[in-house]
Amino acid sequence: MSPTLLLPVTVSLLAAGLGGLSQRYFRPAIAAWSLTVSTVLAAAAALSAALMTIVSFVHVAPVSGDFLSWCLGIEHDPARVPWVEAGLASTFLAIASVRLRRCRARYRSLSPDDAGDDVELIDGEQPLAYTLPGRCGRIVVSSGMLRALSDDEQRVLFSHERSHLHRRHDLFLYAVDLGVAIVPPLAPMSRFVRFATERWADEDAARTVGDRRLVARAVARAAIAQNSVVQPGLALAGLGVRSRVEQLLEDPTGPSKLRGALLLTAGLTATVAASASLQVHHLAMVIEQLCGRS
Repeated sequence: MSPTLLLPVTVSLLAAGLGGLSQRYFRPAIAAWSLTVSTVLAAAAALSAALMTIVSFVHVAPVSGDFLSWCLGIEHDPARVPWVEAGLASTFLAIASVRLRRCRARYRSLSPDDAGDDVELIDGEQPLAYTLPGRCGRIVVSSGMLRALSDDEQRVLFSHERSHLHRRHDLFLYAVDLGVAIVPPLAPMSRFVRFATERWADEDAARTVGDRRLVARAVARAAIAQNSVVQPGLALAGLGVRSRVEQLLEDPTGPSKLRGALLLTAGLTATVAASASLQVHHLAMVIEQLCGRS
């Protein structure tokens, strides 16, 4: 396979991975946006590479030569794309399509079908608090969770979950999950973006209640209360509780560090965007060359 085909994909994946590993130093909103965009673009680069391989192979394959005789952009060369590469690309696309359907079905299964109140209170001793995704998403809180938190901590809980709801953090996770469905090695990005959205909601809650220590205490208390209970959506005591508490108790990052993190974020995201754009451009050129009439 040509290096010009593999290089953009490789660069996209590496840049996206570096962005994920360094996301602790970003502001949560910047981290969520940059990591989501990087993941989607890296997946687009991989898809373009696979499609380009298949299009080139089908065009020059002896079996399809007569069928595609109208497409006279280049000379037929059966050795141009080996059967192995075409087979791998086809397998990749077939698996990706199955994984995409499963990802979409999973998202739809969690999304409420009807538009009701934005908060749903449920009876039960089990401590639960999460936000369901979708256009009709809502906050679900159990009476057990409310009893585990003080009044001030309940304010934090609802501020946190409303941040998830109103900022549509579920779309960030959905987009990243679609990218991971296409390119499974990007799987860590789901965790990175989920952590970024939880930190984003933490910061929104801290601005609402005006007390970062109160938010840190509420996050820790909710985590202790729910213990090993699995939450189906975005939750106050979701991912990375210890790290989130530590960051809430730390002093805000200084201007110089923020500038450095912003430059790093912009550089990595731009690298992924350039690599993905190059790959898509390659695909467009191949199709134009193959099917263009002189």
